[in-house]
Order: sequence, then C-alpha cells, then structure tokens
Amino acid sequence: MSCDSCTILGVPEHLCAFNKEVDVPFEENEVLYRRVPNSLPSENDKLTAEHLKQIFPLRSDSYNRSLFSEPGDVLIDHLGNHYPNEVSISLPIQEINSISFSVKDSKLGERVFSLVVRGDILDCNYSHCEIDCYQDGVKIDPNSNPRSSKQFMRNQLKNLIRFN
Repeated sequence: MSCDSCTILGVPEHLCAFNKEVDVPFEENEVLYRRVPNSLPSENDKLTAEHLKQIFPLRSDSYNRSLFSEPGDVLIDHLGNHYPNEVSISLPIQEINSISFSVKDSKLGERVFSLVVRGDILDCNYSHCEIDCYQDGVKIDPNSNPRSSKQFMRNQLKNLIRFN
C-alpha cells in the first residue's frame, strides 16, 4: 500500500515507507544502487578522478538498498523526479563497510578513516541509504572531510563498482 504523496509523485509503491519496519538489518549479500550519468565510461579502469567526484561526492550521497529496490528505481527520486539520461551502478554493502585506512600527517598524527553504510529511510524511498565517513571511530561532517582522504575513499569505492 502506498501513501497519497508517493502515489501523486509517481514513486513506485514498493518504495513507499508507509507502514513498514523502521530498522531492518543489512543482509550479507546486499548491494547499494546509485544513479550516475550515462556518459561515464562503463569500465572501472577508465574512470578518472573527475568521474569519481561525480559518482561519489561523499557529501549526502544517496543510494538505494537492494533488499527493497531494483537497479532502475534509482532513476526516480523521492520527489518524483525522473533521470532518464542516467544509469545505475551497484556496490556491495559488506565490502563498503570493510573499507578502512590510516593517514599519517605531521600536524595531526595518524588518523584512521572508515566507511559505514547507514539506512536513511525517506517517506517516498524506503530503500534510501547513505555512506557515512568516520575518523578514529567518530562520524565526521562530510563538508570537513579532507580532500586527500575523500580521494582515497573514492578510489576504494571505485574498485567495488559494478555497472548494471
């Protein structure tokens, strides 16, 4: 059953969060779907740093989890906007959550960064998730995340991309 808002926006019924559980644990083989411009190369080794910035701004990135959506569902957002000139990619959640690396800095010393997938249910997108960045176990503001660590995180995520 879909709520009136999602119906009016043309959001598929299975994405409506109306009357659904709030906290469903991630399953072992689940993936995240994300929309990207159709103009990007469809091979990981051809993706440049600029392409990766487009795919992973690491600032309020929006993903759909596969347990509650299909790859094509990312081509419509929770506001009913359609993205016909984009395609979907997928990334394995378990592997994203295993990304961790340390950075040594003469001023700040050694810092450990990690990524964690978090469910972020929206009224008209039950499958919505985000990837949070952590420094030394503390969630960091995406706008204050150092450029060098964002670049490293993007390169780690690049290796996980599967074109649907």
